[in-house]
Amino acid sequence: MANSSKINTPKHVGIIMDGNGRWAIKNSLKISEGHKKGVSIVKDIVEESVKQDLSSLTIYAFSTENWERPKAEVTAIKKLVIDAINDQVPELKEQRVRLKFFGNTYDFGKKVIDKIDYAEQETHIKKSKLDLNVALGYGGKQDIVDITKKIASSVSAKQIKIEDINEKVIHNASSVPVEDIDLLIRTGGDKRISNFLLYQIAYAEIMFVDKYWPDFNRKDFLKCIDNFKKILALLISQFSAQTAKKGPKIPAGAIKAKVTKLVQNVDSVNCHVNQPTPIFCIHKPSKEIEFVIENEEIPRIKEIQQSCGFKFEIRNA
Repeated sequence: MANSSKINTPKHVGIIMDGNGRWAIKNSLKISEGHKKGVSIVKDIVEESVKQDLSSLTIYAFSTENWERPKAEVTAIKKLVIDAINDQVPELKEQRVRLKFFGNTYDFGKKVIDKIDYAEQETHIKKSKLDLNVALGYGGKQDIVDITKKIASSVSAKQIKIEDINEKVIHNASSVPVEDIDLLIRTGGDKRISNFLLYQIAYAEIMFVDKYWPDFNRKDFLKCIDNFKKILALLISQFSAQTAKKGPKIPAGAIKAKVTKLVQNVDSVNCHVNQPTPIFCIHKPSKEIEFVIENEEIPRIKEIQQSCGFKFEIRNA
């Protein structure tokens, strides 16, 4: 079994950066100062993400609901977006970090849109060390509505058939640049998702941190990653133990959840059983998991294959 610490590291992390305003009030500062301090924390976490060899970091900068905040605060946030881009793009380029904004950014006006276009062009690189995805004017429910409309329009125009709709089609229709989130962190003490990446966090580990975002630091971030590694190691251990038992019982309905969870983060997990029981192999580019499936489930392989979207193969242990 592959048990390297790097393999167990989450590759795609999302963060709900909550608590800027409350931090400012607690420290007798203007709300805008809380947001400004929050931007400096993003800089530190991005640097640490590069060090930890993450593939992507997706942050919730401004939600669709945030438009309901006081006009002065929204104006200050718009200015902060421009200032942050001016300040951090040179360093992002140096770190080989590719910047991508998503959401209804057109609501922010021409100045912000032009600056976003500039930032994305300046940091565009084929092989980045980290993809930094910034949700701006984004809402998970609205994204799902937009996905539905796009796919329905494509079906209506006979560009695709209904039976062709799968997870890949949904991802391509989404504004979110990343397919799946491994670890979602929320600061600020509240324990809710707040309409963030509703589709992409289906199998994510979710960690809530009591600290306000401006008080969050690298040590806190590393603690979340370390906790993720421990949880994943436990899942792999339990999964391996289950498949090693005589006559293991792995319900077909659990196959997708368990395998999707592991395949994202593990290069190779081989659970061999020394008995003439068929082994169910799930393949993904450079990744493979093998586990025993009950004889009575073999006729359902085609059905399971279609629902999971993986390539299957049966062979004897």
